[in-house]
Amino acid sequence: MFSFLRDVPRPALVLGLGGVIPFYILSLPLWLTDPLYGYVLIDSMITYGAVILSFLGAVHWGAAMWQGELEEAREEDEEEMDRASWARYGWSVIPALIAWIGTLLIPFAGLMLIAVGIALAYFIDLRACRAGFFPEWYEGLRKVLTILVLLACANAAVSGVIQPY
Repeated sequence: MFSFLRDVPRPALVLGLGGVIPFYILSLPLWLTDPLYGYVLIDSMITYGAVILSFLGAVHWGAAMWQGELEEAREEDEEEMDRASWARYGWSVIPALIAWIGTLLIPFAGLMLIAVGIALAYFIDLRACRAGFFPEWYEGLRKVLTILVLLACANAAVSGVIQPY
């Protein structure tokens, strides 16, 4: 079933899955807790989601730096290289901006924005993987981690602790 994860380096798999745990530690108790405590859990989940979303953007910053070094060594078309660099570096800061805005919104809207940001980051990562900017295994890892995080966000959203207004 998850045979595509066999190629993922063990540290990336273990640490990636470990990074999902706080989403569940914060979302599962929402069904059992007082709404006052629930808001603390939701706020913590939004904050943690913002950190993770910023990290996903930073992956692109690092890849852009590395790719830039490789392209300079090959002396490719400088104008094309510059345009591609702007796109990669440009995207790399967008998740942090989305995350920051998510921390400023009311809980339901903030959580939804973080979830949308994580989904958007997945689709950008998918394109980057297919363009050869990331290792092949990264696509499968990101798919699993994204699904798990989005399920935790959905759990929090339907728990009844936060209202959509």
